[in-house]
Amino acid sequence: MQKIMRYLSKQKLEWLLADKGLYVSAAQNQSDTEEGTSDHTFLAKHIAANVEGVDAKLLTDIDKIMLGMQKVGRETNYLSCWYLGTEESESMWEEFGKDGIILISTEWELMSAFSEPLEQALNGYPVTYSDELKASPLNEPLRVKHAKFQSEKEFRVVFNLTHYSILTGFEGIGVYVGNKPSHLNPQITACMSQKGIEQGQKVIRRKDAGGLVLDFDFARAIIEVRVHPQATDEDLLDVQTRLLGIGVKCPVKHSDLRQARPRGL
Repeated sequence: MQKIMRYLSKQKLEWLLADKGLYVSAAQNQSDTEEGTSDHTFLAKHIAANVEGVDAKLLTDIDKIMLGMQKVGRETNYLSCWYLGTEESESMWEEFGKDGIILISTEWELMSAFSEPLEQALNGYPVTYSDELKASPLNEPLRVKHAKFQSEKEFRVVFNLTHYSILTGFEGIGVYVGNKPSHLNPQITACMSQKGIEQGQKVIRRKDAGGLVLDFDFARAIIEVRVHPQATDEDLLDVQTRLLGIGVKCPVKHSDLRQARPRGL
């Protein structure tokens, strides 16, 4: 099973310990400003090329609708970004894990550590890096990023808030089946266990305007932790002690990039 890891800066480690859950942030809030985007004009272009005398206003309206759908997707899909592999680099430590740690897991252990019924709205997959694909019409634009990001080797967890709201009523979006809210209709909730139905709104919370905290079993998911290359033995023990507070009991090690210090220093 492919191992994956997550760099956490010192600040993000503090947040994780305080949250006691896995934070996911909206696609629209990622550092890549084109996250979750693709060519929204493809449908209007296709119609214009194949339908004679089509109304120009109709084409403009189609572009607006497609752009609006893309905007909603960026607002309602939330990401947790991991690195495929366990090879450390100074640049990744500097950019994503400054004075912090690495959490190591596997794809299966990560995706199976979420509390029911969160799995109903979760997907996990490696990102494809391609400028050609990014410029094309995409059904799932969150699966593709520009080639310049290839060094990130990202495995991403994607949580779809719209799907979850329909199933559980969390931050209800007003979907009804007949005269009942969707989450009270047994045909809609048939995919969930009784436990999942009962705790659907208890295993998730809104942290801020751009992020959610999902209930997550760190003890199950995390198989190894590494501290940053400049960490002392005392720093390592401090991290180990603090991680016990969220149930992480796996080995905590020094970074593979750490240079051994002379004895007595």
